[in-house]
Amino acid sequence: MKIKEYLFYSEPFLLYFALFFPSVFTNSAITSFFTSNNIMINYIIISIPQILLILYIFYIKKWNHTDNFIFTGPGTILKTIFLIIIYTVLLIVFTNSVALILKITGIMQNVPSIVSSKQFIPFYFLVSIITGYREELFFRAYLIKFFEKSPNKTFLAISISVMFAICHISQGFGAIIVSFLNSMFLCFIFFKHKNIHINALSHALYNFFVLLASVFIV
Repeated sequence: MKIKEYLFYSEPFLLYFALFFPSVFTNSAITSFFTSNNIMINYIIISIPQILLILYIFYIKKWNHTDNFIFTGPGTILKTIFLIIIYTVLLIVFTNSVALILKITGIMQNVPSIVSSKQFIPFYFLVSIITGYREELFFRAYLIKFFEKSPNKTFLAISISVMFAICHISQGFGAIIVSFLNSMFLCFIFFKHKNIHINALSHALYNFFVLLASVFIV
């Protein structure tokens, strides 16, 4: 294999290890992350260039298909909003069901509580939106497009979900399982609709409601 071909096929893994793998060593500080305005602002500042980098890769590879990124009319926007609401609800129900089963079986321990307050809610929303687009652009839009010629979509979804779950490894074995299954569900959504907004906003709203639960329920 020529060096140019080697670099081409190693690109997804280089991006993964540069942009996402470091979270393996930082997720353990999740309780302090969501109780510090400065940390969340730094995350947003760091994440925006990463999102732009992935979009730039789409541009130079000429992958910027209209269907993936642009709304094509009022009817499409309304349909997209409806799908986002449906998939957000399904993600919440699905994840809570899996978490309950894991807790009953003893696989998942109680998640460390986040001592939060209402003052952080605007930051939770911004972080959720940024995270939704950052993760979905890479794990779904980019990876699925890069390996679109893969003959086995199920294996591709599993591989992507393993990579996604590894990023949550420091949160415990239960979090790994939940993240893996969530990723499989999100892969299914992208295979079906090929619309980054449906994936990113469903993912973002799911994260946001989980964080809201830490304020009003936990």
